[in-house]
Amino acid sequence: MNKFMKTFFILITIMCVFPQIIFADQQDEEYEKINQQYPYPAETPKAFIDRTLALLKFGYFYEDNLNEITEELDQIEHKKNQFESIEDAMEALEPLLTLAGGKHSTFLPMRMSDTADVSFENTVGKAFNTDLLEESSLGNGNLLTKRPYFTFNHKILHLYMPGFINFNNDPSKSDQYIHRILDAFEYGKAHGMKGIVLDLRENVGGHVMPMFAALMPILQDGEVFSENLKGGTANAYLINGKIFKKNEDLFLYDHEDVMDTPIAILLSEDTASSGEAMYMSLMGLENIRSFGQPTGGYNSIMQGYRLSSEYYLNLTNGMMQSRDGQIFNEEPIEPDVVTEHPMEDAIEWLKTQM
Repeated sequence: MNKFMKTFFILITIMCVFPQIIFADQQDEEYEKINQQYPYPAETPKAFIDRTLALLKFGYFYEDNLNEITEELDQIEHKKNQFESIEDAMEALEPLLTLAGGKHSTFLPMRMSDTADVSFENTVGKAFNTDLLEESSLGNGNLLTKRPYFTFNHKILHLYMPGFINFNNDPSKSDQYIHRILDAFEYGKAHGMKGIVLDLRENVGGHVMPMFAALMPILQDGEVFSENLKGGTANAYLINGKIFKKNEDLFLYDHEDVMDTPIAILLSEDTASSGEAMYMSLMGLENIRSFGQPTGGYNSIMQGYRLSSEYYLNLTNGMMQSRDGQIFNEEPIEPDVVTEHPMEDAIEWLKTQM
């Protein structure tokens, strides 16, 4: 995938990690002050700039880069009356956005097309052949519309888990995504499964909680994932087969646990955001080993802020923390085994565990 398309996919899917525009309790009072001073919607370039600059202080890296931000602010302030369009203003604000929110932060349109919603017509996985699995479909097609599939051979389940986009917030789409993956685990268990290949190489992100729910059979009870936010910490838990976030019961699906099965996880530079979160929720477990290339390094938490009637600010306000307590600060995550042949090496490792 070329660099532009990869960036586009990541920017579009990142918005869906937590798609509702919700503000941390600690920010409410300050946010209301911003709304009063720089009201929404900001429909002129100057109003757009003023509202954006006020909101950037919520960025995770704002204090760390305050000196550079101050220099950029001075330049923007001197020419903010000169921009003819909001699009020109956004382009000028990009350096500030990166300083305050890191590479993950961006401006996004308020209305996203539903053409990237996942469709769930029957798709049959390819025959379990390591060469086919290695090269057959990777890199082809729109990563936003790919569907989960699984193959099973030699007692090894290969589960291809792409990202998940649900712009219309249709619960049936989430259910279908989750059940396709739960059905794969159930099939493997019923047929004497001895190993699992969890393929996250094309998981560029999306709605994170359905992905956690889909992986319930291999997650172990406890805190599986944390969001280290500027204003505090929010955790996701698996307890007695239920996925919780912030003490709210979000997902409960019947499933068969396969936690004792050795699991090889495949990673690539396209594994990003929620895709990285899936790997991070399994890090530290004894039966896990990862193969492939370093991930995309978009392992941060996003917050949405309305700007104009057409655009909003998607700003990093926290970092993901793995099950075993690691924070990667938007750096790529190295697999246990860096390899150009992740499928082959994963299967060889699984054979030693069976």
